[in-house]
Amino acid sequence: MKRPFHAWSGISKSARGAGGKAGEGESEVIAAHPPSLPPARSRTLLLASLACLLPAGASAAIPALENVFPPGGQAGSAFTVTATGRFDPWPVKIWIDCPGVEFMATTNAGQFAVTIAKDAPIGPHFVRAHNADGVSEPRPFVIGRYAEVADKEPNDHFKQAQPLAALPAVVNGKLEKRGDVDTFAVRAEAGRWLVARLDGYALGSPMDPFLHLLDERGAKLAYSADSHNLDPVLAFRIERPGTYHLQVSAFVYPPAADVQLAGSASCVYRLTISDAPMAFGSLPAGAQRGRKSTVQLLGWNLAAASAARDVDATGAPPLADATRLQPDCAERSLPVLLGDFPELVESEPNNTATNAQTVEVPCFVSGRIERPGDEDRFAFSAKKGDRFNFRVNGDALGSQLDAWVRVEDAAGKQLAFADDATTSVHDPVLAWTAPADGRYVVAIGDLFRKGAPEFRYRLSLTPPRADFRVTADAHSYGVGRGLTNTIKLTVTQLEGGFTNLVASVAGLPAGVTVAPVDVPAKGGEVKLVLAAGEMATLGGVPIQALVTVRDSVPPRARAATFNLKTGPIPGDLLLNQIDQFWLTVTPGTPPPAPPAKKKR
Repeated sequence: MKRPFHAWSGISKSARGAGGKAGEGESEVIAAHPPSLPPARSRTLLLASLACLLPAGASAAIPALENVFPPGGQAGSAFTVTATGRFDPWPVKIWIDCPGVEFMATTNAGQFAVTIAKDAPIGPHFVRAHNADGVSEPRPFVIGRYAEVADKEPNDHFKQAQPLAALPAVVNGKLEKRGDVDTFAVRAEAGRWLVARLDGYALGSPMDPFLHLLDERGAKLAYSADSHNLDPVLAFRIERPGTYHLQVSAFVYPPAADVQLAGSASCVYRLTISDAPMAFGSLPAGAQRGRKSTVQLLGWNLAAASAARDVDATGAPPLADATRLQPDCAERSLPVLLGDFPELVESEPNNTATNAQTVEVPCFVSGRIERPGDEDRFAFSAKKGDRFNFRVNGDALGSQLDAWVRVEDAAGKQLAFADDATTSVHDPVLAWTAPADGRYVVAIGDLFRKGAPEFRYRLSLTPPRADFRVTADAHSYGVGRGLTNTIKLTVTQLEGGFTNLVASVAGLPAGVTVAPVDVPAKGGEVKLVLAAGEMATLGGVPIQALVTVRDSVPPRARAATFNLKTGPIPGDLLLNQIDQFWLTVTPGTPPPAPPAKKKR
């Protein structure tokens, strides 16, 4: 089951007609590249400019960053953020994982002046507070394309609603006290979709938020709780022009014994409201590696005349999992998954074994479970002994689909079935071998028989493919001058994997070395030893642990990741993993003081 804590409450019924096929504005495809660190000069410009003025020999406490508020800002803007956490002594520096953003510590503890360049990459990014002794946990910071405002109290009641002068807009808010409700008034015109997306849980806030839409008299029109995670997305088609009210509230997460509306300084959120063209994905949801293709945008208020977007995957590295679209009708970049086989789009009707859509394997098929009870079926021919991996991608697309997949014979009899791959991976994977020559059908549907245009998927009908994954035991490391430390990696070989893998570290500061290590043929634990010389450069830098296929042309490499999702988490965070780790070099352990001379 995908969300054990909440059944999907859904976007309002008026949203069921969403999913137009067009977009307005220009777009840019960001090609995937092998794991690499930006140039050192670019990184340096992103660090806060105030140094930690500590007396010689003094030691600072490692910073602890809980959140920053506002948790994001518009590209091309400048503003002040307040960081919550422990920063003793002040000032500390802020690192961000992209170019074009500068955090400058002010004289007020916890406050930074932030400048975001107009061409800074749209979307969520990691920020970290650091000093000479170490670094904080990574936290999300979002670069947006729309004008941003701050939540202003009092606005608990719809009669106290905070007016938003123009749409699209982003509200940065806090549910500051228990029972808090934030209300915003917007003007909407008939014939448009009013769309509201809230990020709270996905920012790491301890909240399970929901949205209500009210008319000008306070009557409830629509409600949304969960989407593909605990955060709501509400889409409502406006039939009558006028003033509408959006209300934000939340329960505490993880759930508490008492069911009351949540509120605390940690309940930070970003609310995007729009009646303009707004894309949430593409069809197909993938592109064939090494080729150019065209996809159609999906979303609300989209004009059919400008549906198409070009995807250039000719330069995509062999192990790249996705590239990204950057249409200006999307609040963030959109993933386009990559594969080595043709990308198809489902064609209705295909609900039964008799009318299943015939496809040639291997291939990928993108589609939607568009209505409650909908099922899609695809027929293919196989020979005895042919092996397949039927994999559904939904979570990676931000889809609400809680998918199952099964294989049937030509008469519709079930031969194999799969639901969630693991407790933390909700998309199913089904390994299957054809028992005889013949025609077979692979079917896909929603576990709870739900459906809507947002229930998108990409289904793989492909043979097993050698691959590997790499995870690390931590997201930050430290080493003292003259000392060593160890980075522990776990390499998981998939479908046989590769027997010629080597692990290394990129981005090391001067005076720190790591000897490359061969990965065992079966994978498993790999230890990379950090060795700091007596004159190693002090301070912290981002590094990457890489596992490379030796002598591969073109180069094939994966960066190790540290998973920020732990346990049975109900849905994605804005950023689930980090692949840029932090290395802090410290002076090391001072030599013991000589014994005191005895007095005569």
